[in-house]
Amino acid sequence: MGFNISKSFNRFLETDAACVFFHLEIIIDTFIMISGFLLIRSFLSRNKPVTIDVVIKRYFRLTFVPMVLILFTTQSITILTLTSRAFQSQWSNACDFHLTILGTGLFWLYQRNRSLGLKAFFIGGIASVVLPTLEAYRKASKPIPFYDLETLGDVRANVNVPTYLHSHLRSGPYFIGMAFGYLLSTYKPEDYKKRLVKWISIIIFALGFVLALFILMFGGYLAHRKYSAIRDALYVGTNRSIWSIGIGLIIVSCEYGNIRKHAALKNFHVHQTNIFRLWETNPALDSESKQGYIFILIRLIYSQDAILTQGQNKITDSRVNEVLKNKKSEIKITPIDLLIEDLTRQQWTTKEMVCRQKVLRILYNVKNSTLWATWIWDSMQSPTGIFYGSQYQFGNYDQCMKAPWLETHSEYRTKYCLADVKLSNEEPQEAIVEPHSPIKSYINLISKHGVTFNTITWGVCVPVECNSKAISKIVRSLFKHTHLGLTIPISAVKVDPCRVAGFKEDYSVEHCLIMIIKAFCMKENMEYLYKETNDDISVMHGIRCLTSGIVVGLHVWFVTNLIGTINFLDVDKDTHKFHLNSVAHAELVVDTYLLMSGILLIKGLMSSNQYNPLLLILKRYLRFVWILGLLILLLVHVFRHNSDGPLWHRIAEVEIDICRKNWWLTLLMLGNYVDTANICYPILWTVPCDFHLSIVGIIIFWLFKKNRRVAFASFTVLLIAALIMPGIVTYQQKLPAVPPMDIRSIKDYRNILFKNPTYLWSHLRAGPYLVGLAVGYLMSIYKIDEYRNFIPKAYSLIGFIVSLGIAMQILVMGGIFQNIHRPYNVWEAALFASFNRTIWAIAIACLIAFCEYGTVPIIGAFLKSQMFLPLSKLSYGTYLLHTLVFSRVVSSTRAPLNHDMFLVFFHTFGVLVFCTILSLLMHLFLEAPMSKIINIVFHNKKNKNDCEMKEHECKNTLHDKQKKTL
Repeated sequence: MGFNISKSFNRFLETDAACVFFHLEIIIDTFIMISGFLLIRSFLSRNKPVTIDVVIKRYFRLTFVPMVLILFTTQSITILTLTSRAFQSQWSNACDFHLTILGTGLFWLYQRNRSLGLKAFFIGGIASVVLPTLEAYRKASKPIPFYDLETLGDVRANVNVPTYLHSHLRSGPYFIGMAFGYLLSTYKPEDYKKRLVKWISIIIFALGFVLALFILMFGGYLAHRKYSAIRDALYVGTNRSIWSIGIGLIIVSCEYGNIRKHAALKNFHVHQTNIFRLWETNPALDSESKQGYIFILIRLIYSQDAILTQGQNKITDSRVNEVLKNKKSEIKITPIDLLIEDLTRQQWTTKEMVCRQKVLRILYNVKNSTLWATWIWDSMQSPTGIFYGSQYQFGNYDQCMKAPWLETHSEYRTKYCLADVKLSNEEPQEAIVEPHSPIKSYINLISKHGVTFNTITWGVCVPVECNSKAISKIVRSLFKHTHLGLTIPISAVKVDPCRVAGFKEDYSVEHCLIMIIKAFCMKENMEYLYKETNDDISVMHGIRCLTSGIVVGLHVWFVTNLIGTINFLDVDKDTHKFHLNSVAHAELVVDTYLLMSGILLIKGLMSSNQYNPLLLILKRYLRFVWILGLLILLLVHVFRHNSDGPLWHRIAEVEIDICRKNWWLTLLMLGNYVDTANICYPILWTVPCDFHLSIVGIIIFWLFKKNRRVAFASFTVLLIAALIMPGIVTYQQKLPAVPPMDIRSIKDYRNILFKNPTYLWSHLRAGPYLVGLAVGYLMSIYKIDEYRNFIPKAYSLIGFIVSLGIAMQILVMGGIFQNIHRPYNVWEAALFASFNRTIWAIAIACLIAFCEYGTVPIIGAFLKSQMFLPLSKLSYGTYLLHTLVFSRVVSSTRAPLNHDMFLVFFHTFGVLVFCTILSLLMHLFLEAPMSKIINIVFHNKKNKNDCEMKEHECKNTLHDKQKKTL
């Protein structure tokens, strides 16, 4: 098998750095070690005699999948005549099975006679080092099996050596794994966690890492040195065992040491367990594999027991008279009644009346044991410990500032204030403390070392409408009704600026710089990928990932046919054979992105209490434009120097020149309207389309905040226009019903596809986005966590099947219009162009609704799987990068491409994996930090004076006004 290697790669192979890569196959020994590790741990955990059934189960587990693959290869894939070539890696299964038998036998002996079992283990461990050493010396074997292009070119000849394939000559890692498994079973990590101090843990970790890295590099180094029988034989005998010891030390340092683990690694636990199951030896391991982390979501449930009438909302003097009447009739008077009386008799200015009413409203609801009011009252405390020098009486700051209904009932918003209360104006004097002296004399004392008792700092929780003068009156009344109030009158009250619950403070420049630096924290950025809330639409994560996979597959097909293949006629044959014409309208899946974008936009706006349309549009533009600028910069200045080849100047450099000419149109979000045939980086047309439609969504919501009827009327008009306009444009310009996607159109896609307005213009693709806005609004009203499983299972399943059938029908109908032999009918084309994208969006929205509000067996659980959560958040980066990556691969080819459906799928999954990794790096170092920085820059700063003096600083949202309750 031959292939082309560039000169730069040849030069790299000649460098010393290349030696690191020649012995990478040693990583396979990590699996062998883990197999031994898990085997011994499973045996020790179940405390049962070992029987032959362990070996039998292991045999069937290891042979079932390979047998299916071999059967598939020999019977279905007729093009592969040399079946054995397809499974060159299956030697590891046999090796694992043989070593499982060995490990089972040793443990059986250990159970019968512990001393004899340990001796046999040590003898086997020594033999696992000695035997490969002797074999390598006797056969004059090379230190590693692959070390240059010559050996890679004849793989079978170079792996057909005993030290590479024979199980007993690769048993060293297995013995090491059993030893470490025995260690971790005897000294359980949960009992000895963090027993090793941090510096010892780091030393052990570093030692293991250095051992593994040394073995990895030394093998490549020896491969290019002159052959030495003893040296190379010793390396062959010991390298795999030393590698395994290094890995084992790393495990020990992490389990018993004090090395900080990345929080995001917890989320990979399930996936690691699934991998390890391939190496398990018996069902006893299943209990271990189910270890994980349970996330408990705590919901704060509160009730509003006291619902007062409208007349009770207004505080009048008649209530005061009622209190006085009750007092005269000797009905039991509570301290709350006395406080109400005192507050009512004080003189309040016009600006303070709102505060007075709010405070009295709180007190009346405290009497009725209403939760929200009692919550506020309970956050304050009467002064205690004053005589022993306790100056600060904070109460409970968090209870005042973090009420659970802060976002849903902003009329109960409070603020926390510190009031400096001066109890006496007299100068403190030293004196002897007499137990029978009055309190006031003690208050005016000063201790021997300067401690005074005449001032306290009191934390109070008051309505947000109260200014400093009103708070001073409240504090005086509160103190008057404490145990000290009758004997110690307050001399003065000074109120510091208050902190309003739910409002953030102004950040200093230094603090902003720290936050910007913190925005690059990899731990927080990684944790964001796994962050999920109760209101998340879980099924959308799965749909977004599947959509990304389909889009990548379409573009792999597109780019391959754009370049051309050596067997182009096979494209025709496969198109006919696999009925690919039926899915020729698959570009319709891009409208799924627009649907989900509309849903997420309106849900985000509905859940936010602050709304500034211009600020939202600017923030959205900046979040789009920085990544567009980065991609254009890479395309224009980096990509052109990245490779070369026969087709490079014809394909890659043409795209680069177009970007150099029209980059400014892309940054201004005009690329899908102006000079569309020369749009920079073709897949970027979706970004301005999404941006334009998001502006429409923000304006509609702005109208919604002002006047609901106008907003609903505007939305209806826009939806009707979005349905009609594509049909009108199609009719006027005699356009096809769907964008053509045959080979001829792909070859000239800029003139045929990108000059089609129904494909690029935002207002002609607005239907799915408007459907998303409607669905997002409904989901905000009927919250998923409150209406989950509301639709019966049978109806959910039927609705899901019907919705999926409608979506597939639209997709297939689009393929019918792609048939060039079908007569063109302008009315038919206009009608389909008008409705196909909107109907598709409605069908997908129904799929989401039936999965979220109902129960769709298997499919619903699959789409809601947690594995899609991080992949979904990385899908945007994957979308932006995949065409660039695959175009770079095919544009630099030195030989004609080969068309094969298997290769299409192979390239699709390869590009998906590679671009997901790139997207992860981009998220960690660019996307997440930039998003945080934009939030810092556009942080809504509050005016502290306004918070103190304005009565209506914290207005209720429209939703709160509809739910006005006490």
